[in-house]
Amino acid sequence: MPTPSSENLRFRGAPLRRAELEFIQRTARQFSRLSRTELAATLCDQLGWLRPSGKPKTVECRQYLETLEQRGLVDLPPPRIGRPKGSTTRIEAADKPPSPIHGALAAIGPVPLERVSNSASHTLWRSRMEQYHYQGCKTPFGAHLRYHSRCPKGELGGIQFSSVPPGACALATSGSAGVSS
Repeated sequence: MPTPSSENLRFRGAPLRRAELEFIQRTARQFSRLSRTELAATLCDQLGWLRPSGKPKTVECRQYLETLEQRGLVDLPPPRIGRPKGSTTRIEAADKPPSPIHGALAAIGPVPLERVSNSASHTLWRSRMEQYHYQGCKTPFGAHLRYHSRCPKGELGGIQFSSVPPGACALATSGSAGVSS
């Protein structure tokens, strides 16, 4: 197995130390029967690759492992057959549509955001996005936070903040994504 020479290996912006790479290689060999996702979850737990919420960065870790595999730095188990790419999850419409709210925003009053934090609010959020957003409800890449926006008169909408996919900033700043610097 090759070792990194002058390669600048980084996971989510932090440099990957030689000891960490060796641990990843050893763990991948020792637990070769795990799925890639299970291996990523194990590595996140052991290496402390956690979000501020305390949850592991499993998706990002799995993609990083696949990058290391492409560079010949780690041998991963073969991908398991799962859902076909592009398949979607059926999203049921909410039981009751929101009532229209008329008037100026100033007259409506404060517009607090409520974090989507349980399965009922998650289901409602997804349903509303599927029904009312022009792109429907898409599954975001990586970390994301979702909020409902409500006022005393009822529901106003929803908002989602998502992490940037790896490499997206590099493309945008280099000008190759149609953005001039």
